[in-house]
Amino acid sequence: MFLDLLRRLRPEWLDGIPDDAAEQQNVAFSVVLDGLEVGRLRLDGEEWVFSYTDQFRKQKKIKPIVDFPSVQREYRSPDLWPFFLLRIPSLKQPAVQEFLREEKVDAPSAAILLRRFGKRSAANPFELIPAEA
Repeated sequence: MFLDLLRRLRPEWLDGIPDDAAEQQNVAFSVVLDGLEVGRLRLDGEEWVFSYTDQFRKQKKIKPIVDFPSVQREYRSPDLWPFFLLRIPSLKQPAVQEFLREEKVDAPSAAILLRRFGKRSAANPFELIPAEA
């Protein structure tokens, strides 16, 4: 139900970018805060998967990400969560257009754009670092 609402409220800057995992290449990211690997985001077949690392579960200083309150749970969704989706810039931005042109990307996906532009976000202090899938 929440994801249906999110699809209806999807910002226009994400037009042209698939919001689900179907037909996207497999990728993985480490979610890092102040040098601590908090969790891993990966594309597993046709689902996005987020889970916390054992290292994060053992520490007590940093609270869980609001969108992922249980540190024991593995979160799965065909749609990329807003926490990560907000890292994807508009396809209309000149830097994005230049990247698509130079890399000959005909069909930009969330996975491709996260890998290129998602490392940092003004919305939160976490870093998203490409990792082995």
